[in-house]
Order: sequence, then structure tokens, then C-alpha cells
Amino acid sequence: MDEKIVEESMQLILHSETGRSMAIEAVREMLETGDVDAAKKKISDAGREIG
Repeated sequence: MDEKIVEESMQLILHSETGRSMAIEAVREMLETGDVDAAKKKISDAGREIG
């Protein structure tokens, strides 16, 4: 398999997992604090991480 494809695939997996974790954390914090606006910002940040 082409090394560049493998590297790009690994980067995609890394960023998607990071974004997923960020979104889950945002929801958990919202449930604890009730701060919907902060959660929306964090979910937006997670979306940018995913791409």
C-alpha cells in the first residue's frame, strides 16, 4: 500500500477520534453545568477538528 495513503488515513482517524472525544466532553459538561452556549462552541471546535 502506498505510504502516503497510509499516513493520510492515520491522520484522518486521529482527527476524527479527537473530534469525537471533544464532542462527547462538550455534552457531558453541558449536562453537568447547563451551559449550552459553551457546549455549542466546543461542538463547533470538534467539527473543525474532524474537518
